[in-house]
Amino acid sequence: MKVGIISKFMPEKDGIAIYSENLCRELSKICKVVKIGDLKSESADYKVNFKSFRLKSQLQRIIEKEQLDVLHIQYIAAYFGRHTLNLNLLQSLGQKIPVVNTMHEVHYNYEGYNFLRKKAMAFLEKEIVRKSRMIIAHTPQQKAFLAKKYDAKNVTCICHGLELFDVSHKKSNKILFFGKISRKKGLEMLIKAMKMLPEYHLKIIGSFVDKKQEKQIRKMVDVPNISFKFGWVSNKERWKQFREADLLVLPYLQAQYQSGPLHNAVSVGIPVVVTNAGALPEMVEHFKFGEIVEKNPKAVANGIKKTMKNYDQYKKGLAAYRKEANWKKTAENHLELYKKLC
Repeated sequence: MKVGIISKFMPEKDGIAIYSENLCRELSKICKVVKIGDLKSESADYKVNFKSFRLKSQLQRIIEKEQLDVLHIQYIAAYFGRHTLNLNLLQSLGQKIPVVNTMHEVHYNYEGYNFLRKKAMAFLEKEIVRKSRMIIAHTPQQKAFLAKKYDAKNVTCICHGLELFDVSHKKSNKILFFGKISRKKGLEMLIKAMKMLPEYHLKIIGSFVDKKQEKQIRKMVDVPNISFKFGWVSNKERWKQFREADLLVLPYLQAQYQSGPLHNAVSVGIPVVVTNAGALPEMVEHFKFGEIVEKNPKAVANGIKKTMKNYDQYKKGLAAYRKEANWKKTAENHLELYKKLC
């Protein structure tokens, strides 16, 4: 079995690049993997222009040269061009071998998008489901949603994937916010919540999408129980921060995806507090490894207090999800799917 994985790869500062590196690492232990990245993906075996209308022919040449059995796309709409409306990608789905798409973003609604963008996103999602041999979603709820919305029989669920580290550590009231910082991430809400939690310390690690928001946040974090490190951090530093934390908080306002930081938290065995936003709380609810709260500072503060008070009760859920979603198991589930298609 030989599979081509289309994605951004390292050293790109991108969560999906990290995801795909991990997936390819484990898959390569049980099958042959060819990494097909965009023009900045230095660790890829091939680099192609994801936004080009020649994408289909470029992929065809790689398929023929490498004699691939399956082509697997890690799909994020923005990767394949806003101005092309992803028509280049839709053309590329028509290959002689099975094409699998992992939908890293599943829109239950299109809150925050204008009319034209809503129409475009809905069209793309429908066509990708229709034209792909198989669609992978990361949660059972996402799978059920896509299957019902598009009357689709070609949707399955494979967990996001996570690494496994030693989970033993001593509690010290350390709260972590980690990841890219945008308006949708709700960091302002968490900062306000910390004013109600003087006995806890929040560390913020992340890079900004919006310069205006960065100025606002820098003014807000001048608080004794908040420290920060703004900018992209190395893989080593990322795991250091997670190991030192007792709890991860994700106060998102919108989330059409599963969170990389959420899975990092499970990797080191710490519970989470998440807001009830899109797909974000689905695995938290299913496996019971954290608390789900409403989108306001008081609810976030209360969720932190409750989780820290009942800390040990989340261990069972963390252990169950670590067993189900570790990268070894996730890679095996991918290979099983590929074999069914060939």
